[in-house]
Amino acid sequence: MLQKLGSKEEDEGLRQVSFMNCEVGYFDLESCRVEPVENPFGAFTMSPV
Repeated sequence: MLQKLGSKEEDEGLRQVSFMNCEVGYFDLESCRVEPVENPFGAFTMSPV
């Protein structure tokens, strides 16, 4: 299943990457690397079924 990611320019050459309403990291255009944020889904937990 394909999921869409969002991105917006934060600074010159740096883009914020998000999924749904959660910031998941930053993409550095110069190094072509994504640096994740610590525990981007910390507020979300899976409930046992």
